[in-house]
Amino acid sequence: LRQRYFDWFTRQVEQRGGMSFDGFVRNIRQEAITHLPEAERERVEKELADAIERAKQQKTESRPIVKKWTVEELLSQSDGTSATRDFTRGREMFAAAQCFKCHRVRGEGGITGPDLTGVSGRFSIKDLLTSIVDPSKEVSDQFQTINFELNNGKIVSGRVINMFDAHIAVNTDLLDPTAITNIERSSIVSTSPSPTSPMPTGLLDTLHRDEVLDLMAFLRSGGDPHATVFTAEKGSSSLTK
Repeated sequence: LRQRYFDWFTRQVEQRGGMSFDGFVRNIRQEAITHLPEAERERVEKELADAIERAKQQKTESRPIVKKWTVEELLSQSDGTSATRDFTRGREMFAAAQCFKCHRVRGEGGITGPDLTGVSGRFSIKDLLTSIVDPSKEVSDQFQTINFELNNGKIVSGRVINMFDAHIAVNTDLLDPTAITNIERSSIVSTSPSPTSPMPTGLLDTLHRDEVLDLMAFLRSGGDPHATVFTAEKGSSSLTK
């Protein structure tokens, strides 16, 4: 049972987004390790260190710009054939577009952005494309960046993650939930919401047409490889299906 417990930590660290996850569970993990016998403690620490190093080495392959896509162009894309979409490529393109860094689908990915597993039930395909192509058009209050002007002239920008009597904890890096700055309330001169989304633009611009279609099918399916769009004998490459 003890081995299964620590194996769970190792598996989670190695998943996409695991380095972000590691920041949240480090204290829990270290506390548990201190209660192990010395010989077992050394083995577990080495296994976890190796897993963290593997996660650090995971890099997204650099891709050239293909086209600066617009929402209108992507909505109109359909070749009229009876081809089904490709789940594996859709998942790979979700990673290539760096979506896994911040978002989770079926338990895989980062945790600094919203979970996208059930996103197709909440948003139309046009809304989804708009949020990707033009992320600053509408920024959710939950993920909005706040600019803090301090009495020393500095500006701290980030997401508020906790509020205390004397200070406010702010995450200043969306890709690293451990990047926390504590701001003394007494040092704040003014605050203002940033009109710019923390999500970067141009994420689809390195993808070809069919790669975008497969990525969107992956999103619409909630990461389910058995969804109709991937398995039906007859389908459409249209994004609206």
